[in-house]
Amino acid sequence: MLCLCLVAFVLKREAHANILVVGSANIDTFLPVERLPAEGENLMVQGLPTDNVPGGKGCTQAIAAAKLHHGRVFFMGQFGYDGKVLIDTLLQSSVDCSLSNTHQDIPSGRGYVFLTSSGQVSAVVSGGSNQLGWKLWKYAWEQRQTNPSLLAQIFEQIRSTQCTCIMLQQEVPSHVNEIMAAFRQSHSVFLIQDAGGADREIPLHVLSSLDFIMPNESELDRLLKRYNVDMSSASVVDKARQLITLGAKHVIITQGSKGATSVSSSGEVLHQASLRTTQAVDETGAGDCFRAAFVSALLQRRSLQQCLQYGCAAGACAVETKGAVPSIPTRPAVEARLHELLKQPVGKSHDDTSNELNEPSSSPNDGETAHVLPTADPVAV
Repeated sequence: MLCLCLVAFVLKREAHANILVVGSANIDTFLPVERLPAEGENLMVQGLPTDNVPGGKGCTQAIAAAKLHHGRVFFMGQFGYDGKVLIDTLLQSSVDCSLSNTHQDIPSGRGYVFLTSSGQVSAVVSGGSNQLGWKLWKYAWEQRQTNPSLLAQIFEQIRSTQCTCIMLQQEVPSHVNEIMAAFRQSHSVFLIQDAGGADREIPLHVLSSLDFIMPNESELDRLLKRYNVDMSSASVVDKARQLITLGAKHVIITQGSKGATSVSSSGEVLHQASLRTTQAVDETGAGDCFRAAFVSALLQRRSLQQCLQYGCAAGACAVETKGAVPSIPTRPAVEARLHELLKQPVGKSHDDTSNELNEPSSSPNDGETAHVLPTADPVAV
């Protein structure tokens, strides 16, 4: 009875924390290859390709969040004339797409994924509606000084979700993320950005608005080079600290089979080892699942170490199935894998700083209700 009451309390607590994912949705084609091609090399596909697989970082993270989180999940994106498969997949996963748009004059984003038998992936992405469908947002951003009502309309749409957390990626134009950063400045929400997608600089005013920036190791290198910082021989911790000197608050580095590392502006460093997997067949959606699981744990007020654990458990489940969206695990599957993880040594903090997370620091607008998350309770994970 006590366990049932505890579960009911957690579900009730988490149900009030909505997630808004603003980003991309792609229709993926998987090309099976013996190995990834080298520069200038042509390779033959080994067997038949797999077509029309829903993907894209935004779509995958939204569906993963819906499967792992008990609050509502909203997706704000742009679909092309061929986007029905994406919309249907999101709706079937209980993701609210009411704030998204469909464009009849442009195609949806497309991803072409090279997939080896060992699960390694490399991809080329055609932006489609993910890049071309945000023209009204671009105009609103450009006119924010002379006609602020346009931006206010977008802000009202965002507020309508009553979200506690906004998730961003780099597969949509920069001005989209700049608008979300501007929203964060005056609203009490968590703002989290995946550094994956287009290889471009994140403006420093956006970087300083983020509560978490989440690159993998190669994305961290590329991001620093965009700021004219070359630290290719340095450790991931030192690289993350350099990003913090540029304005980042928390840096979470996903490291594949090496797990994940967290570095915060307070000086705290945490590491979480990865989990054993039965067989890694496709790494495509593992990072997206990690991020969605991390956010779900964050909104439950779990400690930062527990958030890393939950993310690693979700990532380990994801690599065992082919396809970004098909590989997304259910919450029970992640909890079961997490139970296995707790039998392994967990990462330790490199200092004595508490790893409990505080609510976002920005004050809400006058008359607006702040999203204050409850303090953490002794919930077993």
